[in-house]
Amino acid sequence: MMVARAHGLARAACALALAVVVASGCGGEDEDDVACEAAFETCDLSELDCLSNLADGIACMTGHDPGVPVVQSWEPDEAVEFFTPEAPTAEQMRLVQQQLDALALFRLVPEQYSAELATEAYAVSVPAFYDVMQGRIIVVDVEPGGTVEDGDAGGAGGESTDAGVSAPDEQTFKTYVHELVHAARDQRTGLAALYGRAGSVDAWLAARAVVEGEAQLFAQLAWLDAAGEDPAEMDWEALLEDFRMSMVATFVSVDAPYSLADRYLPYPYGYAYVVEAWQQGGNAAIEALYANPPISTRAITGGFGAELSASGAPALVASDEASPMLAQRFAPVAVLRLGAWLVDASIQRFREAPRVDLSWSVLQDLEGDILSLYHDADTDSPVAIWRLRFADAASAQAMEELTAAWPPEIQSHVAGSDVILLGTGPGGPTLDAAALEWQALTPIPRASDAVTSLVLAASPPR
Repeated sequence: MMVARAHGLARAACALALAVVVASGCGGEDEDDVACEAAFETCDLSELDCLSNLADGIACMTGHDPGVPVVQSWEPDEAVEFFTPEAPTAEQMRLVQQQLDALALFRLVPEQYSAELATEAYAVSVPAFYDVMQGRIIVVDVEPGGTVEDGDAGGAGGESTDAGVSAPDEQTFKTYVHELVHAARDQRTGLAALYGRAGSVDAWLAARAVVEGEAQLFAQLAWLDAAGEDPAEMDWEALLEDFRMSMVATFVSVDAPYSLADRYLPYPYGYAYVVEAWQQGGNAAIEALYANPPISTRAITGGFGAELSASGAPALVASDEASPMLAQRFAPVAVLRLGAWLVDASIQRFREAPRVDLSWSVLQDLEGDILSLYHDADTDSPVAIWRLRFADAASAQAMEELTAAWPPEIQSHVAGSDVILLGTGPGGPTLDAAALEWQALTPIPRASDAVTSLVLAASPPR
């Protein structure tokens, strides 16, 4: 797998002499889309002038000036504190645990999952991120032995493209470009607002895929410039396919795919999606992704320009059959739209040997999903009911076949082009997926933003 050691990154950034882009002419969004002409000088990224020169190069490539954000070096415990929500109430923590218990029925998180430990593990594996709220770049000195996927540092591939520059130099260079591209995008689009409009986990992951894909593309282009190589001569298809396969191979083995989805989808698939857009329409095509962003992980994994049934729309949201009608003893905990990426994550975790090739052809026909989570007061146990709507009955039947080997505590029922998956915990209530009655999705008590941030970290762009 393409995994790079991240420990010592903050200290290395202050010591390494790197080739940094110094723009002498700007293309970006010029009418003629003239490529940047760049010179290179050796400088220390801990110096303000060096960062300013790097920012000039990014402005030249993208047409957007990131300025020079504050760059801070943090220890891992500072990152843990940053990612930990402030003072959750006892009620919020109760809802957190109920939501986690219900998600565990579909193996989206492990049993006895701890939100606190998940936050710590997440924070100490992040080498750098852009803080949207304060407009600063944070570089985390990850402890020795910690690793991070290459995608988190701005690009795939641990090998240097220039024999005269070592791999750590390349990785650090890409990290800074990656975060500065986020800074430029934040000033132009407003990343917090972009994520806030997502409306579901599925759409949020799709938005992050565009943001991270853009940062990785320009980090790679900047490195090619610094190494004196021509992007036109690069085998983008091989690079992206290798990266996707390595990341997917890791993702299918993690035990908390719900919490880690934003680490494993946006980087490999967002990278490919944005590269495809850029190859077809240059920087203008990337801008169009923000004007009309993809709204589902199905769209991202399908690739830029792929024709999808229902245009990737969440078909169940307006349906009269979106929400199950249960007795009053079943307290609503949350209603989620997770999308194809996390449906597949569940499928893979019920298999002895993961086979994504068996599921993705089916999930490209997934037009919408609603996951309703409950807590049964009588048995003190979780209940999770997942309704999946496919383009046709044949795809629904194919999905049921994928779940044939699932344990008996997960019921599967096909109703036309829909698949109903019903999970209950040990000693839980007796329910029949085939006999459920349904209604339109109406506002119900559900987890607050504070609760959601504890379960699925509201990750900043990295």
